[in-house]
Parts: sequence; C-alpha cells; structure tokens
Amino acid sequence: MQRSDLDYLFFFLASLSLLGAWIIDVILPEKIIVASLYVVPILIASYRFKEKTIVFFTVLSAMVFAFQANAEAHHIITIILHVMAMSVVAALAIKLNQQTVKSQRLKKNVEAVNHQLEVFINMVAHDLAQPVTAAKLYGEMLVKATKGKENNLSKKLVNSIRASEYFIADLREAGRIGRGQFVLDPEKTNLCDLIKEVIAEEQMTTSKHRIVYSSPKNLTGNWDKKRLKQVFANLLSNAIKYSPEGGTVKVILQKAENSVLVSVSDIGLGMSNQEQRLLFRPFIRQYKGKIKINGIGLGLYISKTIVEAHRGKIWVKSQKGKGTTFYVDLPYNRSGSD
Repeated sequence: MQRSDLDYLFFFLASLSLLGAWIIDVILPEKIIVASLYVVPILIASYRFKEKTIVFFTVLSAMVFAFQANAEAHHIITIILHVMAMSVVAALAIKLNQQTVKSQRLKKNVEAVNHQLEVFINMVAHDLAQPVTAAKLYGEMLVKATKGKENNLSKKLVNSIRASEYFIADLREAGRIGRGQFVLDPEKTNLCDLIKEVIAEEQMTTSKHRIVYSSPKNLTGNWDKKRLKQVFANLLSNAIKYSPEGGTVKVILQKAENSVLVSVSDIGLGMSNQEQRLLFRPFIRQYKGKIKINGIGLGLYISKTIVEAHRGKIWVKSQKGKGTTFYVDLPYNRSGSD
C-alpha cells in the first residue's frame, strides 16, 4: 500500500515522542510519571497505523525504557511491570484499531447498498411514471364518457391509478432524501385552498367516509405547495385506510401567532404507544390485522421530512381501537420572518 504524507508525519511524531520520552527520562530519572511517557508513541501510532507498526513502537518503547531503567539501576520487577503495562496499552490500541477498521468497512458496505437501493428506486419510479400517467388520462376520459351512467368501475380505476401516483411520488421523494437532493420550492400559498383541493380528491376515493373541514377563510404563507399537498394527501389517505369501517374524518385548521396548526382525525383502528414510537421511520408498516391495507411505509417518513424542512413539526396522538389524530404545525415562512 502506498504511504501518504500523513502516514510519514505520524511516524515522525511517534518517533519524536519516543525520543522526547527518553530525554525526559534521562533528565528526571526518579519521576514515576516518566514511565507513562513511553506510552505516547504507541498511542500516536495506533491513531494512524495498523498492528505491525503499533507492535514496532511498543517493542521500541519497551527497549528504550528498559535500557534507561537498567542504566539507572531500577529494580527488575519495576521494569517488567512497566513493560507489561505498555503491552496492555498496545493490545487495547490494536483491538480498538481493529474495531475501527471493521466499523469503516461496514459503513462502506451500507453506503454501497444504499446507493444501489437509490438507483433501483429511481429506475422503478421512472419506469412506472409514464404508463401510470397514460392510464390516468384514459381512466379520466372513461369517467367522463360514462357520466350519468353506472360508472363505479371507472371511478375505481381512477382511484387505483391515483394510489399508484402517490406510490411513485413517495419513491421519488425517498430517492431525493437518500441522495441529499431534497430541496423546497416555496411560493405564496393559501393553505385553506390547498387542503380543500386535497379533500376533494380524497373524498372521491371513498363512499364510506365523510371528510369534514373547518378553517378560517384565508391562511397564506410561504410554502412548497406541491410537497405540502403530498403531506396532507398522505394524512387523509391514511385516515381513510386505517378506518376501514368508515365514519367521519375531521380536518381542522387553526391560526396561531406565527404558524398554522392542522389536525387530521379519524375514528379508526388507532395505534399503541409502541407503534407510535416507530411511526415516522422509513419502510415501517405497523398494522398487522386481517384487513389488507396497501402501502410501503414511506408516506409518513417523507411527510415528516417535508414538514421539518419547513421548520415545522408533525406528531400524533392515538389510542388503540379509538382512532388517530395527526398534527402539523407550519410556520408561515421558512425563514421565520414576513
């Protein structure tokens, strides 16, 4: 392996520290603290080098110490104990070095796997986007063509395509977050209008639920409209999915001093405290019941990322079997000033 300038520098520092320890030992021969100075070259070597170099400086330090101690007529047992202490320090340094190398290797493997996963996610999202867009167009044309007639199948087709669009959007956002390319594009946005639009779309997906809405007339801030729409679509979609028996879903907007508080409540399955603690992690699917609920566990992870990128907060209150309420607190401006 080719040596770098840092390798030579640390080798020089370790050698210089050994020389310094010997000089101090010569000047102050009766000071016990002098013996501990011979450990310094070993520690410097362990910071940069592997086992062979550490052993080299351990042997060299022990030899120099033993030579000087013998010249000063130290007792043989004292010499042996100090050399043993150096050996223990060297052994610990080697063990720590091995763990560090193992940790670095594991980190590289994880990074390689993450990169492969991101490439795969992007490929899947890209390949799915075009046919889903085309299918949505044809589905909407079919709904219009059958307007006024029995068109439940047409609506189900459009709803299924919309669910696929959410899935693709989640994959794309997860890929951007993983690559560190997640950035906001804020613009002046009326949050009331945005959420009304999301409610209208989500209400079309269900006949068993009724989404009720309460808010002031106008709550305008500087937000990324597209991504906030993704957040509230996800929360409403979850409220519908996780209340399979139907019922009322409540959306309430409240104006605070410097932010808007949005709550989305359902009377569905609810969650335990343990489930709530894991809720915003990627690829976590909590529900293990008999009813099939679609999803891949990315929606809330992405929603949390979007909300926190706006310097906001998202949290949940829930009780098993008694429903769930998600809260989103959004400052009016990302910078916190008007």
